[in-house]
Amino acid sequence: MSDIQPSPKSVGDLIAQAGAAALYRDLYRINQDTARLLGPLPQRGIPTQAKRKPRSTMPPSQYVPQSQQTSQEAESMDIKTVVAALTLAAITPACKSSTSPATPEVSISTNAASQKPLPLSVEEKLKEGMPYQQLRAIVLSDGWKPVVDPECKAQVIGGDFEERCKNGRDARCNVCAELPELSACGAGGLCMLVFEASSGEKLNVTGIGNVTTWNKAPPQLEFYVQAWSFENGQGR
Repeated sequence: MSDIQPSPKSVGDLIAQAGAAALYRDLYRINQDTARLLGPLPQRGIPTQAKRKPRSTMPPSQYVPQSQQTSQEAESMDIKTVVAALTLAAITPACKSSTSPATPEVSISTNAASQKPLPLSVEEKLKEGMPYQQLRAIVLSDGWKPVVDPECKAQVIGGDFEERCKNGRDARCNVCAELPELSACGAGGLCMLVFEASSGEKLNVTGIGNVTTWNKAPPQLEFYVQAWSFENGQGR
């Protein structure tokens, strides 16, 4: 026996031939079943009936040529058009004589220069990546108040904040007093700051960077706004 394997092309041909053989077998079975039910086909094929032109049932005396029908229809249309024109001419003077109540004109004068735009809300003024000192100025000017967290130093500096701040070794010792809204800071320079409105709604701000530089000018400024969210404090 030869060890040569059939190429992909010859295998595809075999598959195609097997599929064609299966189709021919199914078609043969269908023809056999049809002949068994309806009988064999006639030797000369299925008889066909010649097509004939239908006869007209209209008597010759009533037959009107197509050209004459078109002429009669045109004359009928012309008569209808004249009658409609005369009717419209008679109605038009009566319509003109009738007086309808005058519709009052409403004049609306708009002066775009005199219309003042609505003030922007706090949320519309905030932008991701803006310096935190700008956000703080916007929020305070809008009436929001800092929410003081008594655990600020412990959550910003650590549990040994008293020892660290005794000799002023840590620059973060004064940031809780400078930013009373500061609540906590974690790894990566992320800090949480909270404001509250008179309605009880809270504004949670996430700052990123060196919080001790919040009030510095560029290029020393390294504390920016990363995100914020509003929280309805009523009933919570």
